[in-house]
Amino acid sequence: MSGYASYDGGDAKIFGRFSMDIVRRAFLLAVVLNQVILLGAVREKILIYSDEGASLRGVRMLKLSLASSLGERYQIDEVRSDELKTKDWIRQTKLLIFPGGRDKPYHRKLSPSGNEAIRSFVEGGGSYLGICAGSYYAGEKVEFALESPAYRVSELRDLGFFPGVVRGPMYSGFSYARSGGVRAAKIVFEDPALISFGSFLKVYYNGGGYFVNAREKDRVRVIANYEGETKKAAIVEIDSGQGRAVLSAVHLEYNPYFERSNDRRVHLVNRELRRFARGRKQLFDYLLSRLHIELPKSRDL
Repeated sequence: MSGYASYDGGDAKIFGRFSMDIVRRAFLLAVVLNQVILLGAVREKILIYSDEGASLRGVRMLKLSLASSLGERYQIDEVRSDELKTKDWIRQTKLLIFPGGRDKPYHRKLSPSGNEAIRSFVEGGGSYLGICAGSYYAGEKVEFALESPAYRVSELRDLGFFPGVVRGPMYSGFSYARSGGVRAAKIVFEDPALISFGSFLKVYYNGGGYFVNAREKDRVRVIANYEGETKKAAIVEIDSGQGRAVLSAVHLEYNPYFERSNDRRVHLVNRELRRFARGRKQLFDYLLSRLHIELPKSRDL
């Protein structure tokens, strides 16, 4: 008689349950590992430009505000000019952000090949968010502080998402060294989708411009104007190829609760801005959604 047939039936049942338990656990482990690998493979990036010209405080504020709005849905990284010139970043990137700072170093570091890569990214379906200096940089021409020998800029730019002149500062007092130009600027919504947010909002301002004759431009949608200045747009949206750019002359990323300053003027501005913190967050999230960024379900607009 073969030895393979001489086993007890109870032992077979125990062995069978034990085998099934191993298979079940292995299957669940495989599912979990697959999800981890899948999430790692498809997790899209939001890149923030952080090379020469970019405000360190602006980069930090963007990281904090993006994390507050998006959680861990996207990988948020800094990017430098040499990386942008390679085009290797395009495949995994959903949104490229240029923060406040100085526009001229952006141009010096990125023209022409870096700007060509950025245009290719947007026209191929990517999104661009330009804030303050990043919004000047995305116009066809920058006109900044024309009456100031120290700050004067009147130059053409490569990106040209806004098909015209970005001119500024909108308000007097701007200085790179002091806070004299900082204020809580009042913007009035023109986009009907923002009616639920109220008719206006106060946001952090320091040296931003306006988009000249924005209403008359093709592919340009005005989202908000400066108070009392219906012809001076503060925030615009532009379709470019298959992609989109949102340009904001004011600092929508600026959360006054994330900033501590011993500067009296900044302290007073922050105190005023806290009254509008919820509306600022709603507008920031709305603009992210316009740039095809997926908000967590609890934050969907």
